[in-house]
Amino acid sequence: MEAQGEFEQEMENAIEYVRALMRKDKEEASRLRPLVKFEAESLVLMKQKFGAEYVRSRGYNTEKADKKYGPGWLDQED
Repeated sequence: MEAQGEFEQEMENAIEYVRALMRKDKEEASRLRPLVKFEAESLVLMKQKFGAEYVRSRGYNTEKADKKYGPGWLDQED
């Protein structure tokens, strides 16, 4: 049952993040960004396109990528 509640919270965070982006509310999007658990593959693509520092400096939640690729994935060469 806890997993269901956790999933619902993740989805709510993601929806609110997208809404903030659509409103062009950068402050709210920045506040919500660390709460959104981005998919590992999305973060790898972001790293490839913009660099590891971009992912770090903007506070993207890397929990799923850390779990899938290991905690040092962001510093590894592609």
